[in-house]
Amino acid sequence: MIFGEANINYIPKGQDSCKYQALGTENLVDKDNEIFPYHPSFLAGNWELFHDALQAHKFYIIHDLLPQYGIYVA
Repeated sequence: MIFGEANINYIPKGQDSCKYQALGTENLVDKDNEIFPYHPSFLAGNWELFHDALQAHKFYIIHDLLPQYGIYVA
């Protein structure tokens, strides 16, 4: 299977970023003590879905894939 060319544009912070869409923050620097209000649309946003996918991928690699090859991660 051959896929066509993909033009990927990543905006890490500020307006038009996934983080802005999820949390409403335009800050270019994160602060440790920031509190963001919860919005029901958060769980269906790209930022949350991406982080959920990362966790699922990590779980699969550690608990399913690597043990098939005798590799165990604590």
